[in-house]
Amino acid sequence: MTKKLLLFFLFIACGIASCSDEGEISTDVPANIQEIMNEKSCQRDGPVTDVIITVYLWRGQQVYVVSSICPVCYSVPFLYDENGNQIQLEEGYTLDDFKEEAKWSKEIWRCSEDS
Repeated sequence: MTKKLLLFFLFIACGIASCSDEGEISTDVPANIQEIMNEKSCQRDGPVTDVIITVYLWRGQQVYVVSSICPVCYSVPFLYDENGNQIQLEEGYTLDDFKEEAKWSKEIWRCSEDS
């Protein structure tokens, strides 16, 4: 009985772990994104801005969003695909549209004044 119960739970756990409509986030960061992380070494020469890199799942692909967080700045985020190529959103499709359609996954890097 115990073996059957254990096998049942193992089967259920494997089934749940293998189900994913959205795909999975890779832990490999493309070279272009790694270069951005290296360039933004948190050394300040001008106004303080925090750079953040987040990963989303969007239209079957992993997308990196590189943006600045600054309350007095106007900045435009840059989007990169899973190969590190910059993505241009189609005309009329806004970043808000992207964020509503995409599934936020995680923040992978942040350069902030506290860093």
